[in-house]
Amino acid sequence: MEGPAWEVLATSATVQYFHTGHLTDVLSSSPWVAPSGGESHDNKGAENSDGSTVSNPLFESPPEEVSVSLYLESDPETLVVVAVPRWLSDGEIWEAAFGTCSKAFGPFQGILVNVNDCVDLVTSAIKAKRVDLFNIMSRRLTAYLRSVSPSYNFEGHTGGFPRKVEALGAVSRDGGDRVKKICEVGFNAGHSSLNWLLHSHPSTKILAFDLGEHEYMRHALDFLQAMFPGRLEVLIGDSSVTIPAYVVAEAAAGREPQGCNILFVDGDHSEDGAYADLVNFRAMASR
Repeated sequence: MEGPAWEVLATSATVQYFHTGHLTDVLSSSPWVAPSGGESHDNKGAENSDGSTVSNPLFESPPEEVSVSLYLESDPETLVVVAVPRWLSDGEIWEAAFGTCSKAFGPFQGILVNVNDCVDLVTSAIKAKRVDLFNIMSRRLTAYLRSVSPSYNFEGHTGGFPRKVEALGAVSRDGGDRVKKICEVGFNAGHSSLNWLLHSHPSTKILAFDLGEHEYMRHALDFLQAMFPGRLEVLIGDSSVTIPAYVVAEAAAGREPQGCNILFVDGDHSEDGAYADLVNFRAMASR
């Protein structure tokens, strides 16, 4: 019997992860790729002759769910499908996987050993898909910046450090909707903010402080604000000045400046500069 097109094929010992193409790889598309002169062809909002909106994969929103389907070699006709919000914590993903796998391979079927196998496979595959999603969105961001100006030379960024991406993502996922605001110093090309936006609850706001010395920073901000409307704000200037100024302005407006549940400093990498950012951020830390 011909089965469905699996997203994950697995035996009890090995995971084979296949990217199924439900996330568009925009690097294989061409409508927005800039010509050699650097003019942007991002046709966001453009219309066809019939008035319909031009479809541009560059500006497709990321999926809200990460899903995997699998079967075990010992019972190949039982398909297990687990779909979870992309911002769910690792513990919550384990619970969702255990609940689904228990129903599919529970003791009443006499295959109890397969429950643990199933849970391990599901959690491993979801982790792989989260990495896949961040990498695709990161390539979109970088490709968009290249389409604006092919000559941009980016500084090192979060996207180049997979362990950092996973660690920071876990911090925001574990907080769930309790994380109301994430504050960071050092927006640069937006990759760390992208990670926060992908892996935090949709209600979470991101506030970033950046020196603004690179022109691509503003284009990165435009891209991420289009992808995640209403969730990202960047204040430009020397953080040793803008952070204290922000605290004063919030207090003067009658708002509580101590609203940052996660604080991340990755701007001035000198010892004095990083220390100053940490000290100034103290006034913004949630109590």
